[in-house]
Order: sequence, then structure tokens, then C-alpha cells
Amino acid sequence: TYITIMLGATLGVFLFNFPVGRVFLGDGGAYLIGFFLAILGLILIKNNSAVSPWFPLTVLVYPVTETLFSMFRKKIISGTPAMAPDKFHFHMLVHDRLISRRHGRWPRNRNAMTSLIMWGIFVIGLLPGILWWDNTPYLISVVLIFFLLYVFSYIWLIRRVPSDTSS
Repeated sequence: TYITIMLGATLGVFLFNFPVGRVFLGDGGAYLIGFFLAILGLILIKNNSAVSPWFPLTVLVYPVTETLFSMFRKKIISGTPAMAPDKFHFHMLVHDRLISRRHGRWPRNRNAMTSLIMWGIFVIGLLPGILWWDNTPYLISVVLIFFLLYVFSYIWLIRRVPSDTSS
């Protein structure tokens, strides 16, 4: 029942917002959905011993990596509070440094194009998670490979791709 309610609410927001955003969920909405998905993952592995405990982490590897990396980047690298807002999240870099540079400064579909790229990145963890839901060594490998790809991609976006404000 809970998953149906969450799915319906999320789908409603998606349909209302895509391709042009009208409602902003913000950090509170993102944290609520993330918390709910984490609880569902814990319930899943508690009630189904055949499912690898790494399955929920693999399926949610992008948001988990983004959150942990952002906290590390802010606290350790920048010396700012881990929960302070900034404009250097991966999806913001994709939006500002890839999409904006190729499609002008203010086109209507810029956010939608960023979403499509981010969904593709999310699928990198989702598909192996679904395929190898019971194979812990494979899932651990997927998580480690994703993390490495994320860090290298992040560094590439920061160093190699100029922001739209520098052109």
C-alpha cells in the first residue's frame, strides 16, 4: 500500500512537471522520497532472505553516491558545512556545463534534457541491480564501479567543461 501511495504521488508530480517544471519538491521532497525508498529497501531485504542486502544500495547508487560525495566535498574539500547548499551537485553541473552550452542560455527544454541524462545515469545502477538482485559480489562490484565512474565524471565536468557563465 505504501509503495502505491508513493508511486502515485511521485507519478503525479512527474506528469505535472515534465517537460516544463511547475512544482518544485526541493530538498524536503527529495529527502522524504529518499527516506521512504531506504525504508522500503530495508523491509525488502528483511522479508526476503534471497535478496542481497546490496540490492537496495545498487538500485539507489546514484542518489546515495551524490549525497555522500556532496557531504564529503563540502565538509572535507571546501571546509563548509556538509548540509550547506551549493551549485556543484552532479545534476547541476550536467545542467550548467553540458546542456546550457549546447542549447542556449534559457530554452524551455533544458531541465527536461538534464532529467533525461540523469535518468540514464540512474539506470546504470538500476539494471544491474534488477539483473543480479541475489548476487552480492556482482552488486558490490557495480557499486564500486559506479562510484569510480561518478568521481571521474565529476572531475571531468569541473575541470574540462567550462561553465555557461565563462563563455
